[in-house]
Amino acid sequence: MTAIQEFVTFSNIKRIIRNNDIVILAVDNHATRKLVSDFCSQNLDNVCLISGGNDGVGLDSSNRLTRGTYGNCQIYIRSDGQNLNPEITKYHPEIRNPADTHPLDENCTELMQSIPQILFSNLAAASAILNALWLYCCDALHYSELGFDIADGLMRPILPISML
Repeated sequence: MTAIQEFVTFSNIKRIIRNNDIVILAVDNHATRKLVSDFCSQNLDNVCLISGGNDGVGLDSSNRLTRGTYGNCQIYIRSDGQNLNPEITKYHPEIRNPADTHPLDENCTELMQSIPQILFSNLAAASAILNALWLYCCDALHYSELGFDIADGLMRPILPISML
């Protein structure tokens, strides 16, 4: 396992993500999620992409007030050039058409205006990512998206693995 200590970009993505990789995408940026999802679906025959995060506190991209307690984990698997489940952009317009920009495209003022996060929601997102990784490695993964809300005490599959 290798932790990547740099921002993934159009220029370096082919070096960072390769066929047969398991990609853990724990970023707070929809533009980066879209970049990685599109690359995996268009360039790789075999990949497991696990992306997770939470909604933060404040107004989201659709101007809806969020309390920072909701999050999800999405899993996209491609095997022998075939999608086994939906790309992470399919049911998420905020990723398909990101309102944000890549972190390297932001200026200092934009970087300082990030949405506040709740530590416990980040912990739940990390846990959901690791649970999905474990299930994938055990060949027991039965969902392609998991949603959680720490305030409501909920964590459950949203989409079964076979939803194409």
